[in-house]
Amino acid sequence: MLIDYETIPAVFIGQSDAVPVDYFWVEDSPLTTTTNDVLVVTDGALGINPLTVDAEVLIHSFPIFTYQTSPTTGSYSTSTGVGSVNLALTLVEDSGNPTYPTDISGFNLVLSHDALALTTTVASIGPSAVLQALNAGAGPTFWFQDTQGDEVVIGSIFSFTTLAVMQFDTEKEVVLIDYETIPAVFIGQTGPVSVDFIWVEDSPLTATTNDLLVVTDGAQGITPLTVDAEVLITASP
Repeated sequence: MLIDYETIPAVFIGQSDAVPVDYFWVEDSPLTTTTNDVLVVTDGALGINPLTVDAEVLIHSFPIFTYQTSPTTGSYSTSTGVGSVNLALTLVEDSGNPTYPTDISGFNLVLSHDALALTTTVASIGPSAVLQALNAGAGPTFWFQDTQGDEVVIGSIFSFTTLAVMQFDTEKEVVLIDYETIPAVFIGQTGPVSVDFIWVEDSPLTATTNDLLVVTDGAQGITPLTVDAEVLITASP
């Protein structure tokens, strides 16, 4: 049996150390109508009282990072339907983290777009200026970019051999993506067209199970928070 518990936020706000919580087996609960609440039943209908082991679990705080996008707009031609959206993906660390500002050595991400309205290519994706400045201007040692269906897939390790790390105490751009409109969708439109960009934690199009990850220089993988984006593509003659 699997049970998911959620914390009561007021208890954990401001905590930096692990918080212990206890779990107890209850043989005769006053909240049930039975008198034997811990029972194993054989196929012969024999009830057996099992031994039990209570548990203490430590709930650790985890560093908070956030993927989001820089505010942007796009534009398209009302006559041809041709247009574009230039999107910058950003990362920022919460100042309340115990290790703030934390040294980061890499990340991966997946972002989906409306494939009925926009398209992009691998050649239209690249690292931001601050990432290109790593390793004396050579950029990250490992950089992977691809498109899978309606998703952009990015993975980066800043360096395998040197201490090339970054801190995200302020919001910094990490990936730049140029999208183009699908003309047939926009021809005849006269007003702004809204398109959504959604972060994807477990994409069916990738071989990994955690597609949103920030990696510290201690090789700790952290699943970041995300803020999806809605972008208005405005009309121009």
